[in-house]
Amino acid sequence: MDVEGNTKKMRVLLINPSFDRSKQYGHLNRLVKPGLPLSIGALAGYLLDKGVSVRVADDQVDDLSAEGLTNILNDFSPSIAGMTCLTPNVFRVFELASIVKAYCKDIWVVAGGAHATVCPDECLGNGNIDFVARQEGEVTLWELVKARLNQTGKEYISGLSFKENGKIRHNPDRPFQQRLDEFPKFPFKLLMNPPGRYNPGHLVTSRGCPFKCVFCSSRNISGFGYRSLSAGRVIEEIEGLINDYKIRSLMFEDDNFLVDKKRAMQICDGLIEKGFNRVISWRCQARADLVSLDVLGKMKQAGCVNISFGIETASQRLMELIKKGETVEDNIKAVRLAKSAGLGTRGAFILGLPTETRQESLATIRLAKSLPLDEVKFSLATPYPGSPLYEMAKKEGCIIDGRWERLNTTVGL
Repeated sequence: MDVEGNTKKMRVLLINPSFDRSKQYGHLNRLVKPGLPLSIGALAGYLLDKGVSVRVADDQVDDLSAEGLTNILNDFSPSIAGMTCLTPNVFRVFELASIVKAYCKDIWVVAGGAHATVCPDECLGNGNIDFVARQEGEVTLWELVKARLNQTGKEYISGLSFKENGKIRHNPDRPFQQRLDEFPKFPFKLLMNPPGRYNPGHLVTSRGCPFKCVFCSSRNISGFGYRSLSAGRVIEEIEGLINDYKIRSLMFEDDNFLVDKKRAMQICDGLIEKGFNRVISWRCQARADLVSLDVLGKMKQAGCVNISFGIETASQRLMELIKKGETVEDNIKAVRLAKSAGLGTRGAFILGLPTETRQESLATIRLAKSLPLDEVKFSLATPYPGSPLYEMAKKEGCIIDGRWERLNTTVGL
């Protein structure tokens, strides 16, 4: 069968489940705006590039009540429904999956994302989830589309978990794509229809992180190996956003913009050469031990207005415990360097780390107040499954499994 020529017969509905924001954020919920679904978008872009018909339904902006989702299913008639499954929204995933199956049991329901990757057996134990696409899902989902189209077996699809004869089967992991430029551009046109659904000024230009902070579970998805779009490709993406959506601000959503400083400086040079530094302002995140005055100065020249540092704590003892790989002094120096370069600064802090004393918590608050920070964010240490912090919590006797609604960076356990 000519797979490439028949993919238009396949319809894939990609769903971005949300969570109860009023419970998560309390009265701050009114300040939280819908976020561009970057992971769902990456999947959609890959499938669209293969000729598959794709529709995105987002709990943040669409009516995904039982009636609303049923109407979408009736209108689009998908063969596959894929959902992003994160720990805070896992129960919403199960709820939406039940609506899909109630509409048509023949639709294959696929869960992907951090929680599904780390807890595939839990997801497949739900009677409405047929498959789990572990780690980065573009190629895995595409191969599943081909399997559905050709009615072929799924045992050779790397990165896939599924039920077979009543038992759960985990195929071998899929190697990470090393050349991100080979992926299609992000499908802003699909997601921005109708206009105004989201702020389009967000880009992910790299994947993976070589550092090993114990509170991070993201490495289960993207691994420790750093991979990135080329500087030229990044400039192309930005040019498209400026021309098509008239953006005036941009957030680089990379975990760490400066892992590859040479690439970061090439991006800055490209922005300056194109004159985009006079059109947009941009923000990023970076580790404190990777900045220098010359790097920050070039970023400022290229239009950067704010850099965010994961400062975490004022305790060097705790910095070592969470395996941050940098010192408290590194963070203090980086914030001051950024201010001297004329950049705005943001600091992210964590309270409630294992063995943290009241005195250490107060010292962290005092540090935040003493630094020249324009913005601060305080989170509570949250042991998400798949993170070393989760294993530490289990060893201390914390009963977490299955009670995922209690995991909240803004509310204590």
